[in-house]
Amino acid sequence: MYDQRGNGRLGVIVWIALMATGIFAAVRIIPAKVAVYEFHDYCESQARFAATRGGRWDESALRKRILDKAEELGLPLDKKKVKIKRTRASVKVEVQHQVEVDLGVYQWIWDFDETYESIRM
Repeated sequence: MYDQRGNGRLGVIVWIALMATGIFAAVRIIPAKVAVYEFHDYCESQARFAATRGGRWDESALRKRILDKAEELGLPLDKKKVKIKRTRASVKVEVQHQVEVDLGVYQWIWDFDETYESIRM
C-alpha cells in the first residue's frame, strides 16, 4: 500500500508559482495597455476637434497637445513620429511609437502605427 501523505504538495507549489507569474505579468502589462488605449482615444478626439474647429488649430498646437498627453501618460513618443496633415476637409494624424514592458526575463515591445482621420462637416 502507498503512503498518500504529501503527494499533492508539488502540484500546489506549481499552481502557486504559475498564479504568481500571471499576477506579476498582469501588474506590468495592464497599466501599459490602459495608458495606450487612453492615448489613442485622446488622439482620436483631438483629430475630431481640430477638424470641426477649422483653421483655429494649426499643426504645431495639435502636435504639442498630443506630445504633452503622451508625456503625461508616460509613453515614449518622438516629435518626428507625429505627422499631421490638414486639408480643407479633413485632419489626419499619424502616430508611431513603441511601448516596452519589462517582464524580468523578457522585454516585451509593443509597436503602434496608428492613423486618426476626421472629416470636417
